[in-house]
Amino acid sequence: MSSVYIEAAPHTDLVFAVYSDPRTVFNLVDMAVLTGESRFNSINQRVNYYVRTGKLLNPRSGLFLARCI
Repeated sequence: MSSVYIEAAPHTDLVFAVYSDPRTVFNLVDMAVLTGESRFNSINQRVNYYVRTGKLLNPRSGLFLARCI
C-alpha cells in the first residue's frame, strides 16, 4: 500500500488539506504533515476546533475522519 502525500504550504487550511487528500482516516501526525505545522499544540487546537464544529469526526482517541459528503 503506497501513501500519497500532498505537499502543502505551511499552515494550509486544515479542512481543505484533509478533504483534498484521498485518505479518509488521519492522526495528528498526518494532519501536521498535510498542513506543514510543526507545533503539536497548534495542530491539536485546530483539530479539536474542527471536531467541535462538526467538520471532522473523532470516533476514537487519536483518530480523525473526514466527514463523508
